[in-house]
Amino acid sequence: MSGPNSDDVRATEAVDVPVDGTVHFDASIRFRDLDAGAAAVLGLDPAQVDDEDILARLSRSPARTREALRSVVETGRPTSIEWEVSVTGPGGWAWAVPATEGVSVLLVVDDREPSDETVDPETEEDGVASAMGSSSEAANRLLAHTEALARTGGWEYDIESETLTWTAGTKRIHGVAPDFDPTIEQALSFYHPDDRERVRESVMRAVDAGESYETVARIFTPDGKRCWVRTIGEPVERDGEVTAVRGAIQDITETREQEQQIELLRRAIDAAPLGVTLADMRRDEEPLVYVNDAFEDLTGYCEAESIGRNCRFLQGDETDPETVAKLRAAIEAEESATVTIRNYRADGTPFWNRLTIAPVADSGGTVTHYVGFQTDVTERRDVESKLREFERAVEHSGHAIYITDLDGTITYVNQSFVDLTGYGYDEAVGETPRILNSGRMDDDYFEHLWNTILDGETFEERVIDKDSDGHIYRAHQTIAPLTDERGTVTGFVAVQTDITDRIERSQQIAVLDRVLRHNLRNDMNIVLGHAEKLSQRLEGDLAGSAETIASTGRGLLELADKERMVVEHLSMNDETDRHEVRPMVRSLVDELSERYPTAEFTTDCPTDLAVNATSQLPEAIEEFIENAVEHADDPSPSVEITAAPVVDSESSAATAVAPGSTDDADTVRISIADRGPGIPASVRDLVSSDYVPDSLTHTDGIGLWLASWIVTQSGGSIDFEDREAGGTVVHVTLPSATVPE
Repeated sequence: MSGPNSDDVRATEAVDVPVDGTVHFDASIRFRDLDAGAAAVLGLDPAQVDDEDILARLSRSPARTREALRSVVETGRPTSIEWEVSVTGPGGWAWAVPATEGVSVLLVVDDREPSDETVDPETEEDGVASAMGSSSEAANRLLAHTEALARTGGWEYDIESETLTWTAGTKRIHGVAPDFDPTIEQALSFYHPDDRERVRESVMRAVDAGESYETVARIFTPDGKRCWVRTIGEPVERDGEVTAVRGAIQDITETREQEQQIELLRRAIDAAPLGVTLADMRRDEEPLVYVNDAFEDLTGYCEAESIGRNCRFLQGDETDPETVAKLRAAIEAEESATVTIRNYRADGTPFWNRLTIAPVADSGGTVTHYVGFQTDVTERRDVESKLREFERAVEHSGHAIYITDLDGTITYVNQSFVDLTGYGYDEAVGETPRILNSGRMDDDYFEHLWNTILDGETFEERVIDKDSDGHIYRAHQTIAPLTDERGTVTGFVAVQTDITDRIERSQQIAVLDRVLRHNLRNDMNIVLGHAEKLSQRLEGDLAGSAETIASTGRGLLELADKERMVVEHLSMNDETDRHEVRPMVRSLVDELSERYPTAEFTTDCPTDLAVNATSQLPEAIEEFIENAVEHADDPSPSVEITAAPVVDSESSAATAVAPGSTDDADTVRISIADRGPGIPASVRDLVSSDYVPDSLTHTDGIGLWLASWIVTQSGGSIDFEDREAGGTVVHVTLPSATVPE
């Protein structure tokens, strides 16, 4: 491709007479384009030129030329290149200067033989002139173009005459007219006051001591514009004496501003809260060339331990090879990628790294680096893992679960909800629980529900709902508020357990029980009546047999009563109520005193004790007290009933707290002590959690088993203690409840 670009235009505007041709390369020294003049003098077809063709035409050593051009890009300093069109044809000289997006090579044809003189890139005015030899016109043209494109200029200070000479480029940098010829003091006056003395001292050391210098300073043009310049000076000696100082000046304002922006960007990246790395893709092993502070904090590797190494040093035994392969594939395709990868810190501890890599290209589009962004997501990963476990647990809980927002709009349902209600996920979400309303729950139920959950408490009750087909079902429902980290209620979660079948079975059992007990009691009363008549009329063994019949009948009636208690317990729900211990025990003792007038009952129960238990708790306590009376050897048995609050009831070191200090109590222990022969192991086994009554179980056994079941269903436990003086203490431990004032 040929034709002017922005660099050509800038050079043409600065100098009226063009050079013989211009070739442009990008920052990676890849050929961009050349103008018609360059195509003509190099003998190239612009449409078919590649990097190697152009470099081979510019020099016998393309590699050396490439390095020279790369140096111009990196340093911003021009340099000269000797070239020849052919072995026998005319040759020329070229000057490589920085351009907007790379480097431009200015070509000047010269018919003279190439010189072996070395060109000094720091003093290009002299270098170009000497390189061009007698071709002063070509040298002047090349110098003008060089100064325009590279924003450079030359100067010379003659010590003897105290004369300072500026080239056109130097005058342009200082913003003065072409006919302006300054004195040394006038030249120094352009410099910023904070830089002026430093520049003056550098010049004087060159004059007095023959020392070269290079420095960066600020100047102000006549219109008040501030510029950053790089200025260099070289002493010129003649017969061992310094006769002049010759140098160059370059406008580096744009570069300096870019450097400041880069430095600002670097500080920003250094202070970034996430790890940032930069890898050089042009070098073997693609080593890191930059890491920020956050990367050091994240990995535990300091900058010295990281720079120069491939980032794979963060990998370890549990790093997923497929994830690494995904990163490698993205790099080979020069694409971005984001992964979560298992990495390891310097101390060997693993962490989850949310890693994003992205290619960085130069101005020519060549990917030269890869930037990486690292974030420690270990905690978030753990939370996500626990959340997935929770979701799986919810999905497979066997209970219908739905979640609503504060307005009661359903935001989530699990599969068990779908199975129970018939409403699919998409059908339920966005609706309210009114879709389940059967119309069988009164307004008081819902008022109590909302008052409870809006107060941040958990609501637990039975509910009668209907499914999507209108079929009625019964459920045990628990609704709890969901709160954020500040304790603010954000929504509600409801759990329903379908108890329809259980209620129906309970109803069937209750009906069957009433029929059987009614018939059994009627028939047994007839049997007992006849047995009593026979006992009165018969004597001897026959009278004894009649009494046995009567005794057995009474036992069957007692068994029927026990069976009634079991059925009632099975038919009732598992909800607990508050029981005040002292009134409950007193009521039981009054009733049992009438039933067992020879027995002696003593009680010690504080007034402020209460427990949470099912409604059948009094029957369980009665069973334990009655068992103590009936199995005593003494015709006047003595039974002691005490109660006390207990702290840390699950601990082996559980202790009763002092009377009157029930606030810290976790549980309440009700103890029934007798002075009988003790409870045998066979009877104690009846209250074990895995015991199931069978056809051989005695009536007493069924009663103890039922009492144990009631305590267990209430969240309590039963323990036995043998007394040293004889007898047994049965400890019933139950959850503590608050006694209303």
